[in-house]
Amino acid sequence: MNTIAQYLGLVQQFEDHGVFNFNLERDSTYCLNIKLLQDSNIPEFVNSESHIIGCFQQILEKLRSANLSNNNFNEAIRQFPKGECNEICLGFSNGGYGRGLGYGLVENILSRAKKIIDTGTNNPDIFFLVPLFVPGVGSDMLSDMVGSIIKNDLKNYTIRIMNDLSITKENFPEIDFRGGLIVHPIFNKKCVLFVPSEFVHHLPVDLDYIYPDRFLSNYEAREGANSIISEAWKKLNIAEKKDEIFKITQNPTIFDQILTGYSQHQEFPYDFNVDIVGDVLLMKESDKILQRYPYNIFFNAGTFEQRCFGLIKTFQKLIEETEYKELFYCQGSKRGIAFALRYLVTVFNEYSNHYNFEIKSNFIKNYGKIVFNENGRFMNILVKLLENSQVVNGLKNESEKNSGIASDTRYYIVINLGDSDERLSNLNAEFTTLQTTNTFTPRLIVIDAKRRGE
Repeated sequence: MNTIAQYLGLVQQFEDHGVFNFNLERDSTYCLNIKLLQDSNIPEFVNSESHIIGCFQQILEKLRSANLSNNNFNEAIRQFPKGECNEICLGFSNGGYGRGLGYGLVENILSRAKKIIDTGTNNPDIFFLVPLFVPGVGSDMLSDMVGSIIKNDLKNYTIRIMNDLSITKENFPEIDFRGGLIVHPIFNKKCVLFVPSEFVHHLPVDLDYIYPDRFLSNYEAREGANSIISEAWKKLNIAEKKDEIFKITQNPTIFDQILTGYSQHQEFPYDFNVDIVGDVLLMKESDKILQRYPYNIFFNAGTFEQRCFGLIKTFQKLIEETEYKELFYCQGSKRGIAFALRYLVTVFNEYSNHYNFEIKSNFIKNYGKIVFNENGRFMNILVKLLENSQVVNGLKNESEKNSGIASDTRYYIVINLGDSDERLSNLNAEFTTLQTTNTFTPRLIVIDAKRRGE
């Protein structure tokens, strides 16, 4: 049970009705895209864009007559959509729900928006560009903002789809319902809302999203923007880059062109057949993997450590000996570390659930780490791609940092997508050296995911 459609046993019906089949165990790494809502002919969403624009127009009017401490500013904070729209299970989190927009972040958004408005900008589209100029805000939070505003539209759509597919308590007695909606089977504080697939897009990588060049068609405007940006741009972190872009918003001539460029920018529907993110592909394949390859490696072993080792070796065997290595590739390109982490966790959980283990796995994206948990016992797995230039030093650092922690509770998994034979040789040599000098060196497992002939 990875997805809502699998949970209901309605995978084909969801696809036929154009309903996004989201992951139940964590937020899907996709977002609700405001551009794709425009001109929708789905009845429940015909007026959604005007609802969104109207909400932000009201907030803009409050900010225009506000200072940073008076009632109008506080009212703008009150009206601003906060938190996470958990019901649609979009965005990004390492497990369960993400954090959404809190009061402090909303205050920062509106403080910066107020300064932009004070330069003469009166376009509510500025709120769709907050991932450009507010540190800590990404497209996932913009998706939450949009979802919160049109929640009633999403609810009405969900009820219609449930009626069309006869999703009722009578037909699904084992499922909990509340207010006519399905209660999330894992995180049961919220009901679930369905989203049309045509509104869903992949979450852009921050570095791809935050530079406004793509909204500037005028050469002079691009040059003007570049003259404002620090010469040290390439050395800045993402938060610092957003601070630099905020400087551009203080130039009304350039920022108006960015707003015009955004307004004219056309977003094309996400191609779920190609699925560059890979999450939908993983969800579709998760059930098939076990049917095709019901591996049982050390699964009857008596210890937690041996069961974890069995899961890791299962993934290795699956990648090295079957067609499932191809999931690491998309249109001639190699998928990145974020996909690798999701792929590992998906396989681990599928086999663990199938063999009735109590082992649950989760990943911490920022650290490239997976954690196995079985009734308070933990196994830490650091995952790297061989293409990472720091992969050898990473093994050494992991050994030194965790000196004193038994090596049989830690793994260092390296996925080789055909990148560097020399680096692989250096990695193996470093591991051999560390084994003789540091008894706390994590176990090294290199997974050969190279395509044939590479």
